[in-house]
This record gives sequence, structure tokens and C-alpha cells, in this order.
Amino acid sequence: MTASQVNSPHPALDHSSRQIRLISVCEDAEGKIACNLSVFDLSRCPQFIALSYVWGSPHIQHEITLNGHAFSIRHNLYLALKSISNYIKSAVGEQVITNNSLKAEFDDDELKCSKQSPKSWKYFWIDAICINQTEISERNHQVHMMSDIYKSAVFVLVWLGPSCEKALHLVATADPAKLRAVHKPYTDRFQKSEFSEPLIPLLESDYWSRMWIVQEFVLAQELVFASGSVLVPWDRAKHLFPDLYAHGGSGKIGSAVTLANERRQHGFCL
Repeated sequence: MTASQVNSPHPALDHSSRQIRLISVCEDAEGKIACNLSVFDLSRCPQFIALSYVWGSPHIQHEITLNGHAFSIRHNLYLALKSISNYIKSAVGEQVITNNSLKAEFDDDELKCSKQSPKSWKYFWIDAICINQTEISERNHQVHMMSDIYKSAVFVLVWLGPSCEKALHLVATADPAKLRAVHKPYTDRFQKSEFSEPLIPLLESDYWSRMWIVQEFVLAQELVFASGSVLVPWDRAKHLFPDLYAHGGSGKIGSAVTLANERRQHGFCL
């Protein structure tokens, strides 16, 4: 083991195998994010959740504790980890998940890592943390495995940032027929409707411009959208997103949603 490996928060990976690191998310006594990394073989690892998110600007950094080491992450990921920690501690996201028919969409007794209960969420795969970004050879090794990592995840958690919380709450609770009834162009009736203000951040989110979004949407076994304290399953949102895309006019959402729907309806894989 080299000196750099001893001083690194990242336990070594065997690049001749298909090892990955998974992170557990928690907080210390002062409420600061304190995470642990563990190494597993991808074919024999515990159930885990893959995070899909925008890296965002490198200019705002937050310090967390990773395997006992100080570790800097970008602002959007920090917000995601804080929300994940809150989901796990208080199951705050279940306030929306378990409303009415949404609960049935999350029921799956076969999954130990239950989408219905964030309290059961133990392991995550997050690229900026689970991959040692300072080691080029490791980055290349892990990037080649990313499609299998996203396929292997119990579900992909789509972090949209805090600005989409109202929009996701609307998606979770509003009558879909009312949203679909907004059939005029975005600049006309949609903009003036009762749904316009909360939905605009969702339509304009930088998330839809991510290079990896199509791969992550298509390969995911399941998708769960997250913003603030709100969690919404794919089955609730999938019929709505094409309508939002059609009326949003931004061109950011369409291809990922279309491919994800096709995969789930017809079972093709990449």
C-alpha cells in the first residue's frame, strides 16, 4: 500500500476485478455529514441505490467526513446528502410517498432496501465520492463499469435539487388529468395556469441537460425523483413528464423520458 493510499479516504480497489465502493450516509453528533466507504464485488454486493444528479459549480464546496478524513464535495451533492440523511432519520419523504395510491406503487416485499421506507436505505453509489477522482486509472476502470452499476442498483434516486420541491409535490398530489389539460403552448395557457410557478423550475432544471441522463434513465431498474423532502416514484411521474416536455418547449426532458418509457414497456436493454 502506498503512502497516498494510507492517507486517502478511499479504500483500495482491485482493478483486475469488478470491485466498487459503496457509501453509507449518516450525520455525527453535531449534525455534520459523516460517511463511510466500503468495498464490494459488484456481483456480490448488498443492495444499493445509485444517485443521479448534477455536479454543479466547483466554486462552492462543503466539507464532510469520509472514512475519518476531511473530504470536500460540491454544493448540490452536499444538499443531496443532507436530504438523504433526513429521509433516513425521519422518513420525511414518506409524507408524500405513502399518500393514497402512491404507497401501492412503492410496495415491494422482496426488496430489503425498500423504496417505500427510506429508513431501510443503507448503501449508495455516488460517483463523486465512490470513485477516487484523483486517480485517472481508477476513473477509467469505474467508468467502464457504470452501465452495470446502474443496472445493478435497486433503484436510481434522481436528485433534482431543492428548487423542484414544489413541482414534485404537485406531481405527487395533483390530479394528472388537470395537468394534462394544459394543452396550449407553454408561453400561453401553461404559463398562466395555477401550475405554472411550481412547475417551471422542474422544466428548466439543469438536470435534463446532463450528458449521462439517458444512460441512467434507461438502465435503472426503477426511478425515484427527489427534491427537498419530497420523493416521487417513476410510476406516478412517467405519464406526466412527456406532457411537461411537450408544453415546456425546452427540449431537455424528452429523449430520456421516452427511452425510459420504452424500456419499461417493451423490455429492451442496452
